[in-house]
Amino acid sequence: MAKSAGMGDNLFVHGIDASGDVGAVNTIAGRKAVMDVTAINSSAVERIGTLGDGEISWNAFWNDGAAANRAAAAGSTFYQFSSLPTTDIVVTYCRGTTLGNPAACLSAKQVNYDHTRGADASLMATVQALASAGSPLDWCKQVTAGKVTHASATTSTGYVDTAGTTAGGVGYLQYFSRSSGTPTFIIQHSSDTTNGTDGSWATLLTFAGTGGTTAFGERKEVTGTVNKGIRAQTTGTFTNAIFAMAFRRGTTADDKSLA
Repeated sequence: MAKSAGMGDNLFVHGIDASGDVGAVNTIAGRKAVMDVTAINSSAVERIGTLGDGEISWNAFWNDGAAANRAAAAGSTFYQFSSLPTTDIVVTYCRGTTLGNPAACLSAKQVNYDHTRGADASLMATVQALASAGSPLDWCKQVTAGKVTHASATTSTGYVDTAGTTAGGVGYLQYFSRSSGTPTFIIQHSSDTTNGTDGSWATLLTFAGTGGTTAFGERKEVTGTVNKGIRAQTTGTFTNAIFAMAFRRGTTADDKSLA
């Protein structure tokens, strides 16, 4: 694979596409705490892994949606970030917006919204999101090509890995909006697809959240076998649902078994 720069990346924050108001993603971190267990008969430090952690932080430009009243201003990242929600948010960083590309995903608490006004009149904010739901940062594959629109109930073309796995997995959904109706969001898998479209497919997981007037993000785990083909599907009666999905296969080395 050729080397590449971070051009054309996206950042989604709990159903808000913040990409156009973010100048830099400062930190994408999956960390592991360690415990010193050095015995008196050892000649060097011994450590074991303990709790996992995660962080995504970024610099944002000021954007209040050009609204006289900031409350729910359309397109306002200021409205999203300044609320400092006490509930968990889901953050997704897309490394490019191509099907199957990497995406760093995190269920987190937003812990700050700190501004700096420069001498040149620039106004910048720093936002930090720290893992909060008992799960660390997940490096996933994009199940959609970044943010996509399904005009009605649709099955997208998927990606195909070399083989299936048996250690479960983790799915992420960023739901932005719809014109009408109520879409349901599903990740399917297939054991015999060759191109992400052909073959037999079955539901792997169904996200609990359905599309309405409120944007949201969701993280959902699934146990057991995950076949080699992965794709996105929407069901229900609706028009123009805008969303993004990502998925990570579980491994036998995960702290929490999803087998």
